[in-house]
Amino acid sequence: MSCVDWPAIFAGAIVAVAVSFIAATFDPAIGLSATSPYKGLQPVVFYVALGLWMTFVAVSSFAAGGYITARLRRISEGASEHERDVRDSVRGSVVWTLAAAAWAATRLGGRHRDENIDLGHLERLHRRER
Repeated sequence: MSCVDWPAIFAGAIVAVAVSFIAATFDPAIGLSATSPYKGLQPVVFYVALGLWMTFVAVSSFAAGGYITARLRRISEGASEHERDVRDSVRGSVVWTLAAAAWAATRLGGRHRDENIDLGHLERLHRRER
């Protein structure tokens, strides 16, 4: 029997990506509600707030995925307490890695399609403007 509990790890990674996606949908709402066309706070305040929010989203989503993995894992029979702690730490690291890879794949996959621009079309538009 393998010490790696893949179903629990995949469940945790899916939860981490889902929580990250849901929380990240609030980013534009927070940004739009915090900005104003009138005189207001310096942009640095918004950058700091955005950095704090993104850090919170990353940590909380990965913590949720790790929690789900820990709750769904199989009990390690015959392993010492130290060995169980090490296995749990490795499972958590694998969840973080898998969730980060899935998150990056979803973000980079869509970006690749957007960058396939017909440069000839842009050149023809530029000539027309002259």
